[in-house]
Amino acid sequence: MASSHFQSIVHPKKDDLNFRASN
Repeated sequence: MASSHFQSIVHPKKDDLNFRASN
């Protein structure tokens, strides 16, 4: 969970895209 939050801060756009694509 912390890892996801950290990634969201590093590259929120990439994380958001991955999250949406994964879902």
